[in-house]
Amino acid sequence: MTIGFVRTLAALCFIIFFVQSAQCEVTRYRKGNPRDVNPKLHGPAFHLQGGGTDVDAAFQWMFDQVRGCTDCSTKLDVVVLRASGEDGYNDYLLAMKGVDSVETLIIKSPKDSLRQDVVETIKNAEVIFFAGGDQCNYVRNFKGTPVQSAVDSVYKRGGGISGTSAGQAIQGDYSYDACTGSTRSFEALANPYHESITFTYDFFHWKNMQNTITDQHLVERNRMGRTLAFLARQIRDGKTGSVLGIAVNRETSVVVDGTGLAKILGKGPAYFILADHRPEVCEPNQPLTYSNFKIWKADASSTFDLKHRPNQGYYLRSVKNGVINADPYAVVPCPSAELHTKFTAFKEPVELERELKTTMRTCPYNFEPYQYVIGTNNPDFIKAAAADLRRFLNYAMGADRLRYFSTLWTLEFKITRETEYEELRKQISEDVKSLAGDKDFKDLQSLRVLKQGYELLQDETAAKKVEEEIQRLNHK
Repeated sequence: MTIGFVRTLAALCFIIFFVQSAQCEVTRYRKGNPRDVNPKLHGPAFHLQGGGTDVDAAFQWMFDQVRGCTDCSTKLDVVVLRASGEDGYNDYLLAMKGVDSVETLIIKSPKDSLRQDVVETIKNAEVIFFAGGDQCNYVRNFKGTPVQSAVDSVYKRGGGISGTSAGQAIQGDYSYDACTGSTRSFEALANPYHESITFTYDFFHWKNMQNTITDQHLVERNRMGRTLAFLARQIRDGKTGSVLGIAVNRETSVVVDGTGLAKILGKGPAYFILADHRPEVCEPNQPLTYSNFKIWKADASSTFDLKHRPNQGYYLRSVKNGVINADPYAVVPCPSAELHTKFTAFKEPVELERELKTTMRTCPYNFEPYQYVIGTNNPDFIKAAAADLRRFLNYAMGADRLRYFSTLWTLEFKITRETEYEELRKQISEDVKSLAGDKDFKDLQSLRVLKQGYELLQDETAAKKVEEEIQRLNHK
C-alpha cells in the first residue's frame, strides 16, 4: 500500500466523517415500531398544556380523538419536537394506549428544518407534540420552513397538535415569542410596549382558534396581568378588533375537539379572556388602561365553546393606570377577614384540609389560606402547599411577596427532616438576601418577617439591626 494511497484514503475518511457529522445535527430518539402505521384519522384534536407535571388524561384524550375510538386496535405514530433536551417523553407516551411509536427530534437551527428526512418524519406522524423550553427557539427554527408546513399537513390530515409550556405558547393565532426575554405582569401593565414584549404572527392557524393568543403557567407565575397587556396590544396594533386569551395554569390542559369544544383536564383552572374594544390607553412607556376585560374561569372538567363563544357567564376586570381593579383570578374576591373566621372554626384537621383545598381552588392566587395549612397535620398536604406557595412568591409583587415568606418558612420547617436542614438554611439565606434588598420591604410587618428570617439563620447581629429599625418605626 503506497503512502499516496494511504493519504487519499485518510482524506476520503475525513470527508465522509465531516459529511456525516454535518448531517447529524438533528438528534433523534426513537422508541417503538419503526414501520409507518398510516391509519385513517378522525381529528383534528388539540391539547394545550400549561406546563408542569404532564396531564396523562389529556394525552390519552387526544390519541383517542385522532384514532376515533377509546378501545380499538388502531395505532398512532407520535413525533415530539424540541429545540433542546433529550428523550424524556418517549417512554411516557409509548406506554399510552394506541401509541405505536414515539420519535423525539431535537432541531437546533433553521437549516436543520430544511432536511428532507426531518420533514418526512413529521409528515408521516399522526400526532405532533411540542415540548417545553423556549418558544423563541421554535419560532426561529420552524417558522417559514418545511417543518412548519409538515406540522400543518398533520393537522389537515386530521391529526393531533399539542404543546406544553413554551410548546403551548405558539399554538394561538398570535404568539408571544419571548425573543427579548420573558416579561412579567408588572412590567407589561406598566408599559405594554416593554422591550420584553414581542409577538410572532402567521405561524400556526388552527380551526376554531382564530384571533387567539395563549399563555401558560398562569396562576403560579402571576401572568394574568401580562396576558391582559398582550390582548390589548393586538387591538391597539390593528391586528384584530376582538381577541381571546387562552391562559392555562400548570398541571392543567385545555383539550379541543374538531367542533371547537374545549374541556379542561388536570388540576385547573384555565382562563378564557376576551378583549373586544380598543383600550383607553395602550401606548409606549405609559401604563395600560382598559375597561372590562371579560373573563371566564374554567375549573377542571368544565367546558368552553371556542366556535360559538358564549356571551354570558363571565366576570369583569379592568385595568387603570397599570393596576387591575380586583383579584383577576377569582370570580368573587376573597376577603381575608372572612377566611380567618371560616378556617379558625374548624376543629377537625380533615375538615380544615377539605375547606382549604376548596378555597385554594376558588381563589388560586390568594395567599391567606396558606397560613392555616399547618393545622391540617397532613405532611403530604403541607409539602404540596409549601411547594405551591414558593412558586407563587417567586412571581408575586410587593407586600404579598414579602409578608408570606414567614408562612412559607414555617411550612418548610414542618416537613423538613433533620438531615435536610442545611439545604433549607441555604434556601432561606437566599430568600433573606433577596428580601433585604427589596425596595418594598420597608413597613413594620415586612421587617418582622425579615427579622424572623435572620433568627432562623441564627444571625443575631442582623436580627438586632432589624429590631432597632422596627423600634424606630414604632416610635415615630
